[in-house]
Amino acid sequence: MVLRNPYDATLADYKRQMSGSHTGNLEKSNFENEIWRKFIDQHMHRWFGSAVWFPLFAEKSKIPMLIIYYEDMKVTDCFTSVLTFSISGKFGERNAKSGRFLSR
Repeated sequence: MVLRNPYDATLADYKRQMSGSHTGNLEKSNFENEIWRKFIDQHMHRWFGSAVWFPLFAEKSKIPMLIIYYEDMKVTDCFTSVLTFSISGKFGERNAKSGRFLSR
């Protein structure tokens, strides 16, 4: 599971939907309306539901899950962690640079 921080995930998804592009930018006025406020509520509800529910479901179902933080992917080589996880299925290993848990 790739998990992005909720602020950046919400902002990126709103920009993508409003601009119709993954690289689009929006004017300040696009954030000063009811559409933006409703989007925040809906997106944050969905983000927290996914971020909490999927790992709990995997744990209860005994499904191995590797959690990789999107922000870590931008600055570290996560391929080694993914490969180690897929081969060994070890849980609770920490990323050497960030100290974050990479899996549950």
